[in-house]
Amino acid sequence: MDLAQVSAICDAAMREFGVPERIRTDNGAPFAGVGLLGLSKLSLGWMKLGIVHERIQPGHPQQNGRHERMHRTLKEETAKPPARTVTAQQKKFDRFRLVFNFERPHEALANETPGSIYVPSTRLLPSRVASFVYPRSFQTRRVNNSGDISWHKGRVFVSEVLRNEEIGLEQMDEDVHRVFFHNTELGEFNSTEMRFRPAPRA
Repeated sequence: MDLAQVSAICDAAMREFGVPERIRTDNGAPFAGVGLLGLSKLSLGWMKLGIVHERIQPGHPQQNGRHERMHRTLKEETAKPPARTVTAQQKKFDRFRLVFNFERPHEALANETPGSIYVPSTRLLPSRVASFVYPRSFQTRRVNNSGDISWHKGRVFVSEVLRNEEIGLEQMDEDVHRVFFHNTELGEFNSTEMRFRPAPRA
């Protein structure tokens, strides 16, 4: 699925169940990108909602082991063999969801069912995300369509994923600034060299 489809599904889930504190994903698109800190347009949107995006290490699916195990159980119980029609297949999925969430005890939950202990988030999905306010000591710049910011009479490349986003710059030394998107440190800008250096990935 592409970005628009995944965004629509996530927004629908958050409208129904509230905005989570954290979302854990792998490093595939559209959850992550290949550029600055692995950010993507989807993860930037989550950051604006105050969601912490946790990504597993590349090539380590075991870090999402419980989720992968659920997928295996889902396939075993609903697709081996698959139903003959789409309608019949959907009924198998619906039945699996009911049993998995409300009937089958889970050892990891002290033999409770997920549905018996789940509590929806109290954070509602806003119809409009308020603009982030950087500290008054910061300078701010809006990233253009090429991924650049203006600095005096020059331009400095930061990242294309930040197109049309506002970033904050905190002066640390005469010619050195720490660069932020909301509360996330992106890297360091040296105004003498007119160069941005990305922060290392966590």
